[in-house]
Amino acid sequence: MEILSERRLDANLAGQLLLEMAQERSLERLLDKLMNRAIERPDVACLQVWLIEKGDRCGTCMHRDRCGDHGRCLHLVAGIGKSVSGEVTLAPRFHDSTQRIPLGLGLLGRVAVDGDQVIVDIRQDAPLESEDVDIAWLRQEQIRGRGGTAIEFKGEILGVIAGYGREVIAEKSHMWGRVFAHYIGAAIANARAGTVADGDEALPG
Repeated sequence: MEILSERRLDANLAGQLLLEMAQERSLERLLDKLMNRAIERPDVACLQVWLIEKGDRCGTCMHRDRCGDHGRCLHLVAGIGKSVSGEVTLAPRFHDSTQRIPLGLGLLGRVAVDGDQVIVDIRQDAPLESEDVDIAWLRQEQIRGRGGTAIEFKGEILGVIAGYGREVIAEKSHMWGRVFAHYIGAAIANARAGTVADGDEALPG
């Protein structure tokens, strides 16, 4: 996604990943493919996919006092991380299906409302305080770039792809973030529509 720098993600690599994703016939496996391939890149520290779903943990959510819409919120549905030492993990920090972010809260919550792509250089552009990310983790893992890209389908915002990297995110990489986000949006729409092929969701491609 956009967390892959221009040096790391060229058209050939991006095209290859899209082809591999197109071969997956279920949404879950498609997201797994995206996670596992993206985390191979040296500069990637974390990649996540959040989808807008019904509010279901409002009574215990740590953000409940700052949530303006208890009917919907962002749910973490896929994620993977890699430490400074290079260890890849599916630890709860990166892939906990109980995590929620209210719409409009923090960078990811704003992207889910506005449908924008937001990329920041943490050392220069982002404020130290953040409501949707662990600042101590950013420092510990030497995170330099952070971004979110809206997942959309036919004008409807379905969620957000979130990325964290140890390099500044290159300007030309932003386009690929949108390409993958649109592809995932179509796959999600197909899955939700109940389109089935060989017992699984029929995805684009």
